[in-house]
Amino acid sequence: MDPTARILRLLSLLQTYRHWSGDELSGRLEVSPRTLRRDVERLRELGYPVETSRGTYGGYQLAAGTRIPPLLLDGPVASGVRVPPRELPAEDAVSFVNAALRSRPQPFTALLRVRGSVDELRDRIPRWMGELTPDADGTCLLRAGADNLEWLALSLVRLDAEAELVEGSEELVAELTRLRTGAEQLVGR
Repeated sequence: MDPTARILRLLSLLQTYRHWSGDELSGRLEVSPRTLRRDVERLRELGYPVETSRGTYGGYQLAAGTRIPPLLLDGPVASGVRVPPRELPAEDAVSFVNAALRSRPQPFTALLRVRGSVDELRDRIPRWMGELTPDADGTCLLRAGADNLEWLALSLVRLDAEAELVEGSEELVAELTRLRTGAEQLVGR
């Protein structure tokens, strides 16, 4: 075993805060007692407070209540892997994530005609809702989707624009109707 890896392994064993006999540590590290003593001394030189006790019940352990110096490794050494940076396949991270979410198959979808131009609606309709495409005479189409029918219905109801449902399943229409009925009951109509 590489000496650096062996010393790191020794440190990790000692950090369990248990008392280790010399034979146990030598066996775990597959080294001689003399090599173990040198490795312990190296840890002490690095500022790790390793206590040694002699005799029948002797052994090694880190000093109790002592602050252990941090093991400082730079990024590539700490991770063990070098990954070259890569470019996002979109103009920014938000667009990339939104496109990835929209590209997933959605079990519940709706197509809405929304009053206003793409520019007017861009700030009022969250990008995660779907993509706005120009339609006719000051309207846009919005295709929205979700994994959950209730979430889709609530999102459409809370849309900050005047819209009409162009396409939607019977389940979606029933959920929208249920929400409208519940809202009307709350306000006493």
